[in-house]
Amino acid sequence: MEVKDYSFGRIEIDGKEFCYDIVIDEYSNELRKWIREESHNVFPEDLIEVKNRKPNIVIIGTGNSGQMNVSEKAKDFIKSLDAKLIIEKTPNAIEKYNKEKGKKIGLFHLTC
Repeated sequence: MEVKDYSFGRIEIDGKEFCYDIVIDEYSNELRKWIREESHNVFPEDLIEVKNRKPNIVIIGTGNSGQMNVSEKAKDFIKSLDAKLIIEKTPNAIEKYNKEKGKKIGLFHLTC
């Protein structure tokens, strides 16, 4: 799957437009709404689906201006899976998502 376009609050993936935070799961070829316990914070509980997929790369987009916080526990959780972790503002994270090769999961916050 490839992200074709992104602007504040909106993302286009393979010709479909979404207006909510999203998980790009290449394992099941699915796009899902990314729901977190706290809107602007990421905790290990928000990443359980990542554990089940065992990706080589996890890319997290923290919002247009990077206001979403990824907790240290969440970072440690991903690292414990031996996955490369990339955390960037969403525009940069999308760019890296499109370039990275391998088993990957993208989790993108679309606003803030």
